[in-house]
Amino acid sequence: MNQRTEAINALRAYLYEFGHVAPEGIGFVTRLAQVVEDPGSALPDLARDICRMVLEQVDLLTARLAALKAKIAALSRQAAVPRRLQTMPGWGRLVR
Repeated sequence: MNQRTEAINALRAYLYEFGHVAPEGIGFVTRLAQVVEDPGSALPDLARDICRMVLEQVDLLTARLAALKAKIAALSRQAAVPRRLQTMPGWGRLVR
């Protein structure tokens, strides 16, 4: 997750250099992508290419994180201790 956050912050910094400001957070990546793809955003072609590479990296890291999350969830459903921890208030979701 740290690498994805670093990539998003780098993208925000690149776009800030050209006057485009976006809030922090993964939820605003689509807004950043729209700025990169907007022909009226006045980004130089090289900056646009760099931003596209960073967006690809963010997509790849997001997919990897989702795969790891699914794998961890599947493993935790199989083991007894994680299943019990998930039912404890304050430690995990209350499974009913």
